[in-house]
Amino acid sequence: MRKKTFIASLLVAIFLCPLYAEAKQPIYQYGPGEKLGNTWGGLPLQPYLDSLPKTSKKAVEDRTVVSMPKGGVRVFRLYRPSPPHYHTKSDAILYVLSGKGTYEVADGKTIEAEPGTMMYWRAGTPHALVKLTEGPQDILIFDVGVRSPSDIIYLDPKDEGKFSLD
Repeated sequence: MRKKTFIASLLVAIFLCPLYAEAKQPIYQYGPGEKLGNTWGGLPLQPYLDSLPKTSKKAVEDRTVVSMPKGGVRVFRLYRPSPPHYHTKSDAILYVLSGKGTYEVADGKTIEAEPGTMMYWRAGTPHALVKLTEGPQDILIFDVGVRSPSDIIYLDPKDEGKFSLD
């Protein structure tokens, strides 16, 4: 029961405490809103999704929606499968907005992810998009803990740089 209460509280905090952004403001928001002084808000996701290119030479394009001291919200678009990797500093809760793919997590278990699927993993959990069946795939991700684009550890060091946000 305590775990369910914690998860529910976490989701309420993430959903109800984003940095407010008006449509006329730039797409990117940096920092937890020191300039605006806001501790709550609401904003449409569509401008962030619209800012992602339809195609890309990169494997993934990423946009920060909300940045807070203890986590954040991003949207990203996956254009091709990713090599197995993990992140050391943040847990992740992902919600598939569009596209379909097969993810392999931790011990080889798979998740068939289509619009409406929620996935999650703790920091240190290996994961990969092994097959993109309909895409690109748009994901709304809630980072629990600050996630730096450089915080990506590949299980096979030869994959370094193949799936970069830079």
